[in-house]
Amino acid sequence: LVAQVEATIRRHEMMRAGGRIGVAVSGGADSVALLLIVLELRKKLGITLLVAHFNHQLRGPESDADEVFVKELATRHGLEFAAGREDVAARARENRWNLEDAARRLRYGFFEELVATARAERIAVGHTADDQAETVLARLARGTGPTGLAGIYPVVGHVVRPLLETRREELRDELRALGQVWREDASNRDMSRLRARVRHSVLPHIERELQPGAVKHLSELAHLVREEESFWTAVVQGCFESSVLKSDAGLSIRIADLMEPPALRAALAQSTGVSRAMEAVSKRLIRRLAAESRGPRGQLASLHVEQVLRLAREGQSGQRVPLPGGTEVERVFDRLVFTPPQTSTGEAQETTEATPSYEYSVDLSKVDTATVLIPEIRKRMCLK
Repeated sequence: LVAQVEATIRRHEMMRAGGRIGVAVSGGADSVALLLIVLELRKKLGITLLVAHFNHQLRGPESDADEVFVKELATRHGLEFAAGREDVAARARENRWNLEDAARRLRYGFFEELVATARAERIAVGHTADDQAETVLARLARGTGPTGLAGIYPVVGHVVRPLLETRREELRDELRALGQVWREDASNRDMSRLRARVRHSVLPHIERELQPGAVKHLSELAHLVREEESFWTAVVQGCFESSVLKSDAGLSIRIADLMEPPALRAALAQSTGVSRAMEAVSKRLIRRLAAESRGPRGQLASLHVEQVLRLAREGQSGQRVPLPGGTEVERVFDRLVFTPPQTSTGEAQETTEATPSYEYSVDLSKVDTATVLIPEIRKRMCLK
């Protein structure tokens, strides 16, 4: 087991000799096993360790008991201990966040703070192969594209996942063999949550009734998709750098370059099915432009991408498409301009101050037609 985790660490270059690694330990079996395995590899890898624990304060005394348990574990092994705590439920209400999303934001914010203050170079977290399979299945159930099927990445910024190729039950078997106890979080069995239903009901049923190797196969699928995504990322970045202009108004691209990126024209000139291939690149380029432009909130769905494509193909200068997060895409003659939320708001205020005006937003994403009354000019307009 230790050799397997070491191979994962080295394959993905998760830790360098001389590095200071923070190990995120919640008190659960996976994170406790991660700490003990990395502790065993410490000298071989040439690293120093910090135990990091984030108290979400969601379960009252139990949350505090988790923190005490992890602190005692760190002390027993002579490791430095760093704790963070936030009233996650209160912050979720305050910001209107989903509770799970709030917990993740605040937890990873704590990790970033440890890195920013040089207490750790990287943070190792305990996601396993089972977590990977559950993520892929949950995204399939909710609806996703190829990017979503890439699942959990082994390395994202300062965060590394040494257990991503290891089964959860292997870790529990190891802890039992060592006589090491762990803490159980009762909320992990809350079947009102999709992840809990996938973990305790859906995936076990698939393994029992359909395919015993389901977790392995789903993890391999995610790995293959990540390889494909790395290729697509390079292609789209090349198109982005060669075709996109940056200005105070936002990001803009010639419609011709969006529909047929110059970087790919020569390569695909002699190929069949060029229009399909080009459209696949155009859609990813739209997502790349939106990611650069949009605000901190809002996920781009395939519907939004199709709306932008329709604007490029059929729209007229001056027409706009709103995107999640506040970004607007406007057609300006032969270009599309992606205006970020801040700029868009500022322009609207300046226009209002300069000349009195009126504006009606029409959302055609869920209906084919809409009727709008405009009393200022005593007109009624029907839009398709």
